[in-house]
Amino acid sequence: MEEYNEHIDILIAKVAMGEAEPQEVQQLTDWENLSEANRLYVAQSKKVLGAIPFVAVDTNAAWAKLKQRIEAGEEAPVVPMVAKPRRLAIAWAAAAALVLLIGLGIFFNYFAGGDTPVNEFATATQNATLTDTLPDGSTIFLNKNSNLNYAENSKGERIVKLKGEAFFEVKHNAEKPFVIEANSVFIKDVGTGFNVKTDDDANTVTVVVETGVVYFYTKDQKGITLKAGQTGVYNGITKTFSKVENEANPNSLSYKTKVFNFNRTTLATAVAQLNTVYGSNIVLENDNIKNCLITTDFTNEDLDVIINIITETLNLKSKKEGDKIILYGDGC
Repeated sequence: MEEYNEHIDILIAKVAMGEAEPQEVQQLTDWENLSEANRLYVAQSKKVLGAIPFVAVDTNAAWAKLKQRIEAGEEAPVVPMVAKPRRLAIAWAAAAALVLLIGLGIFFNYFAGGDTPVNEFATATQNATLTDTLPDGSTIFLNKNSNLNYAENSKGERIVKLKGEAFFEVKHNAEKPFVIEANSVFIKDVGTGFNVKTDDDANTVTVVVETGVVYFYTKDQKGITLKAGQTGVYNGITKTFSKVENEANPNSLSYKTKVFNFNRTTLATAVAQLNTVYGSNIVLENDNIKNCLITTDFTNEDLDVIINIITETLNLKSKKEGDKIILYGDGC
C-alpha cells in the first residue's frame, strides 16, 4: 500500500459522507488509480465507514484521545459518533474512527460481524471489467462499477459481500460453505458457476445459474433452489422470490461472454444491451426505427463490426459525433 497519508483518510470520509467538493472527489479517484492496493484501501475504508453508528462526540477530543492511545500502544475502544450541526464534522469524526480501526488492526471486525476473519480479499471496478482469483481458488469476473469483499471466518465459511454484478466459478469445498451476501439476500453455492447482480434502482437481486445448484434465500425466508439453466429474482419491495428459465434473457451474461443472441429483438433493446456491455453511446436518431426487429448472433465481435451488420441488416446508416454512434434512416 502507498505510504499512509492522513489527508487520504479525510478525503475518503468526506466522499463517503457526501461532503466532498468535486476537486476532492477527483483527488481521491486519482490516488485510487495509482495502484490496486490504493483501490483496495479505499473500498475497505468505505465499508468500515458505512458500518459506523453515530452518537454525540467532540471530534477534537476524539482525535486527541486517539493519538494518546496509539502512542501508548493501547487498544482503544471504538467511540460511536453523532451528527453535529454541520455534516462535515461527521466526516472528520468518521475519519478519526477509520484511523483508529485500521491502526489497531481490527478493520475486518466490521466485515465479519465481530468474528475475526482470515484470507481477506477485496476488489472493485469502475469503467472496466475484471477477472481475478479469490484466496480459495475460486475465480470471479466482476462487471463494471462493482465491488467485492471476501473473507473466511472461524467456522470455515467463505463469505463474499457483493455490490454490483459478478460471475463466480466456485471451487467447491463441502467443509467450507461458499455464501454470497448481496443486498441482505444470500446465495449459497453447491459446486457451481453462476452470476449475481444487484440492482439498487429496481431493488432486486438476480441470480443466473450456468452449472450446478445454488440456494437463494434471506435470513427470514427459505427462498428457492436454482439449478443450471434457471434464473432467480428477489424483489426487495415485495419480499418475494421468482424463478424463470434462462432463455427469458439469453443475454444476461453478455457482459462476461461478449456473446449476444438477438431473436426478433427490438433495435432499442439491442442497442441498450450493447451500450451496457461495450460502454458505448449508440443513439437512435429516429423514433420510427426503435421497434425495428433484428435476428442475429454476435460472438465477441468488435463493436464496429456489430454496427456494420446492424446497419446492413436493417437498411440503416451510421455516423459518429464525438462519443456518439448515431443510427439513422427509414429502416423497417
